[in-house]
Amino acid sequence: MTLLISLAVSLSAGIIATLVLFKIFGKQQELQGRLTQYVTQPRRERTKERGKTQKGVRGLWMLMGKLAPRRLSEHYSQVLQRASLPLKGEEMASAIGVSTVLCTLLGGLLLSVPGWFVGAFVGAKLPGWMLTMHIKRRNRSIDEQLVDFLSLTANAMRAGHSFLQALELSAREMPEPIGVELKRCIREVGLGLTVEETLVRFVERVPSSDIDLMVTAVMIQRQVGGDLASIMDNIATTIRERQRIKAEVRTLTAQGRLSGWIISLMPFGLALILNAMNPEYMSALWTNPIGVAMLLMGGFSLTLGVFFISKIVQIDV
Repeated sequence: MTLLISLAVSLSAGIIATLVLFKIFGKQQELQGRLTQYVTQPRRERTKERGKTQKGVRGLWMLMGKLAPRRLSEHYSQVLQRASLPLKGEEMASAIGVSTVLCTLLGGLLLSVPGWFVGAFVGAKLPGWMLTMHIKRRNRSIDEQLVDFLSLTANAMRAGHSFLQALELSAREMPEPIGVELKRCIREVGLGLTVEETLVRFVERVPSSDIDLMVTAVMIQRQVGGDLASIMDNIATTIRERQRIKAEVRTLTAQGRLSGWIISLMPFGLALILNAMNPEYMSALWTNPIGVAMLLMGGFSLTLGVFFISKIVQIDV
C-alpha cells in the first residue's frame, strides 16, 4: 500500500515540477527569441548581456544540462524540434535530472530504500512520457487540420497561385499547429532547400499516413505533371472519409477501451479499500515472500491483459 502511495505522490510531484520548469524556461526562451527579431544590438553588448543572464538561475539550469550525457541532449534536441517547443536539449536533460531528484527524495521519505528506486524510475521517465503525449496530441491536431489545408491550397492554386505561393498562403491562414509546420517549410525553402526535400522533412517531423499520402502525391505530380488542385481535392476527400471511419471505429471500440481501464484500475482501487479496512491483512502482500510473489504474478497478468485488450480495440484504418 505504501508503494502505491509513493508511486502516486512521486508521479504527481514529477508532473508538477516538469510543468513548472517547462513553463518558466520555455517562456523565457520564446520571449528572447521574439525580441531578437525586432531588437538589434552590437555584438559586444549582446555578449555582455548574455554573460549577465547566464549567471542567474538560467545559468545554473544550463550548467546542469551541460553535465548531462551529450547523447541525451542531442536526442531530445531533435524530439523538441518535432514537438515545436521552445526548449533546448540541455534544458530537457536538466528537467529530467530535477524530476529524478525530487521524485527520489519523495519516494525515499515515504518508503525508505524501495521508494528511492520507485521515485528515481518515475522521475527519470516522466518528462519523456509527457513530451511523447504532447507530440501525439500535436500530430493528431495536424491530422485533423489536414483536410482544411488541402482544400485551401487547392482553391489557391485554382485562383492562379503556384504550389509554393499556395503553401505560403496556407501557412499564413491556417492556425497552429499545422500553420507553424507550414511556416517552417517556407523558411526551409527560403534557405535553399528544394520543395521535395522540404516536404520529406515535413513527413519526418510529423509521421502520419495522411501526410505521407499527400506528400507522395505532390512529389509524383511535380515529376510527371497533372492537375495538382484536383489531386489535392481527391486526397482531401479520401482523408475525410478515413477520419469518419476512424471516428466510427473509436465509437464502436469505446466499450472495450473502457473495460480495459476498469480492469487495469480495479486492483489498485480494491487494494486501497482493503488496506483502509484492514491494514494488517493487506500488509502480508509486501512483508511475506509469498505475498511479494503473488504481487509480481498479479502485476504480470495485469500487464498481459491490458496488452491484449489494447491490441483488440486498436484497429488500423
